[in-house]
Amino acid sequence: MGKEGFRINSQNIYVVSYLEKAGLKMDNSLPSLFLGDALAIEKLLDRAVSIKGIEKEKKELHQAIEDFQAPLKVMVMGAFSTGKSSFINALLGEDVTAVGALPTTAIITKLSHGENDKVVVHWLDETSKSYPVTEFLGMVDENSQAWKDLREKISYVDRFLPLDILRDVNIIDSPGLEAIKEAHTKITKSFVNRADVVFWMFSAENVGTATEMKNLENLDGRFRPVAIINKMDTLDEEEDDPGEFLHGVRLKLQGKVAEVLGVSAKYGVQGKKEQSDELLRESNIVAVERYIQREIVPQSATLKINSFLENIGGTYVGVKSNLNDYLSVIKNTASEKDFQDVQTYVQNAFSYLEKYFSRCVDFSLKESEKGNPSADLILGNVYCYGDQNHASDIERAMGYFRKAAKANNLVGQVMMALYCAGNQNVSESEFWLDKAEANYVDGVDDIKVKQFLYLARGMIAELKGDYTGSIPFYETSMELGSAEAANALGRLWDEGQDVQHDYERSAECYRFAAERDEPNSMFNLGTFYYYGKGVEKNEAEALRWIQRAAEQGVPNAQITLGNFYATGECGLKQDAKECIFWLQRAAEQGDVEAKNTLLDIYVNGIGDIKPDFQKFVDMTTTYWSNDDDIDPDLLAVAGDCYFYGKDGVEKDVDRGLKLIKDAAEKDSVYGLYCLAELHILGEYVPQDFDKAGSVK
Repeated sequence: MGKEGFRINSQNIYVVSYLEKAGLKMDNSLPSLFLGDALAIEKLLDRAVSIKGIEKEKKELHQAIEDFQAPLKVMVMGAFSTGKSSFINALLGEDVTAVGALPTTAIITKLSHGENDKVVVHWLDETSKSYPVTEFLGMVDENSQAWKDLREKISYVDRFLPLDILRDVNIIDSPGLEAIKEAHTKITKSFVNRADVVFWMFSAENVGTATEMKNLENLDGRFRPVAIINKMDTLDEEEDDPGEFLHGVRLKLQGKVAEVLGVSAKYGVQGKKEQSDELLRESNIVAVERYIQREIVPQSATLKINSFLENIGGTYVGVKSNLNDYLSVIKNTASEKDFQDVQTYVQNAFSYLEKYFSRCVDFSLKESEKGNPSADLILGNVYCYGDQNHASDIERAMGYFRKAAKANNLVGQVMMALYCAGNQNVSESEFWLDKAEANYVDGVDDIKVKQFLYLARGMIAELKGDYTGSIPFYETSMELGSAEAANALGRLWDEGQDVQHDYERSAECYRFAAERDEPNSMFNLGTFYYYGKGVEKNEAEALRWIQRAAEQGVPNAQITLGNFYATGECGLKQDAKECIFWLQRAAEQGDVEAKNTLLDIYVNGIGDIKPDFQKFVDMTTTYWSNDDDIDPDLLAVAGDCYFYGKDGVEKDVDRGLKLIKDAAEKDSVYGLYCLAELHILGEYVPQDFDKAGSVK
């Protein structure tokens, strides 16, 4: 890596210094400490100049830091014709946004505080430009022809206004959910991800339609939106008492929203224009203003931290995942020296990442108990991958992911889909996968989520026996970087189960996965090189990949490597101790073949290692008590050693007889012979020639 390597001077990385450089005052409040951690991580990523693939995370982190320091973002959502724009105008006391009977707001509009009225257009190509305020309505009004062609190229519009309410909150006006064009779906999703509070607009004329309720349920679980029931002026007070009407709405939306407020945006706009106290009172817009000041603004720190957890958690996991992928490829493709340089680089990065992320984890442990899905997501990842000094605990991780999934968290849902597919629970996997696919938005959500979505679909198809149908899903997941999908594809082409054998294609898939540290593919690729299957025979490459798979804990690779040491194959020198070492590692994982091979070695010896009958009988007894799949003939030999006290083994007739009988019941030829002999001699069993003859 040379001079581009990751270098950190630990004396320079302190939260306080970053806060000072950012012009912020350091204090001991939680938001200040979180912000300091985030700034430290940002500086850390800025130093990671040689790592490709973390640009998205760096950009997201920078955006999260900006959002953390900005006023609260209140996003106004809902169906068109519910009066979102009129409501915002009533709240601001000015005709700022476009209103009309047809869908009007065409694009996302962010209203922020500024000393002067100003409009800035942010384009899809990530450039921005200021425009005269007189152009604003033409930009954002779907029905205006002036900006018709340019409007398709706009990401969002910033409007700065010298209004006091905007000092505390930014208000984001969004298109009606039915009117969002495909090109702007990801912009809307991006703003929802960054929002701190959601106001969900309903019309009193038709509250809680099936579509509205579905859209509301699809909102990320960290939000409990404030329901604004607009057009209360359309109620016939003789037939619908407003108080009773709102009580009915509260019952209908119970558990889905934080509060229900009824307003008349029409009266609110008119009242502020005419300075009519009566109209303002009837509009009830003051109740919304009061709610913002009394319930939302005082909770700024909590709301900001919740949004921050959602964003920083994704950044942390994304950076660690990309760094691990980078390290794996270098490990399996570059020289040892280059790998050592990169390994030092990545380990330093992990060390500092964990240091500055630890506060989020500690906070999440407390927040999870309060039902915070963002905290559940962070903890799910921590226990899934064994981070932050917490041992890997898949069941505990999935408990957190399940809670996040139930709160409509996308990552939680896809992790549950994968977990259930891995446990062959097709119906539950499909349930979570359907939800995750409905929530995923290309270009906004992490590309690894998409990778997992296709991987899970492939697994489900395979579980249903549709091997051919699983291939396109696996191929797409592999194209997105999935080593697991590549291994599955390699296996399908290799085994040829309802799929035509294609060993060359299988080898390519195994290589892709092996280079990304997928251990089973390492072993499979090694065996391909050993036999010349799909690749040119190459014992050196066979040994390299099989050895790496063995080091990663693949039992078959450990047994194979042990056999290589026993026979001196693939350029290895015969070494009985190394043979036993690798077989023991496989046996410790419960591999029956490794256990039987070890027992055979101790009873017959290998190389310069002589038979060790005491070790043989001890291991046989231990293995038999835990696993009845070991070779029953070996069990009978152990029983014979105990029964007669052979070869230095202390005589134990009862134990020996039990092992011989157990072996005979497993159809061991030697066990049956020993048992028949005992019946003939009448030793410790009744002499019974008929019984001896009846022994199979």
